[in-house]
Amino acid sequence: MINHRHLSQRTVGSRRRGAIAVLALLFTVVLLGMVAFAVDLGYVLSAQEELQRSADAAALATCWSYGQELVDGCSAYDASQTARTTASQYTALSRGVIPSTTTGTSDYVFSRVVLVQ
Repeated sequence: MINHRHLSQRTVGSRRRGAIAVLALLFTVVLLGMVAFAVDLGYVLSAQEELQRSADAAALATCWSYGQELVDGCSAYDASQTARTTASQYTALSRGVIPSTTTGTSDYVFSRVVLVQ
């Protein structure tokens, strides 16, 4: 005599095994996508931090240069010209900082900070 209950359980078990393989594949793809997104987000945050450090360094150097020129007795115009030159020198040394080509001026754009020259 054939045990029908045993045959039906075997069929259900083999279906589950195939479903698990499909789900495992799907979750693997989703997991790899999440890892790729995390790596990309880390790179973006690292680049943003580097740009912020560059902007901070250029701003500090510019302020120091401007103050030194005023203390030395230069006019405000000459001091501002020296400060702009200092800002240009510091931005040229920084990685990832590109002079703005969209405005047609010699502005330097750091993420959201603009140093007008």
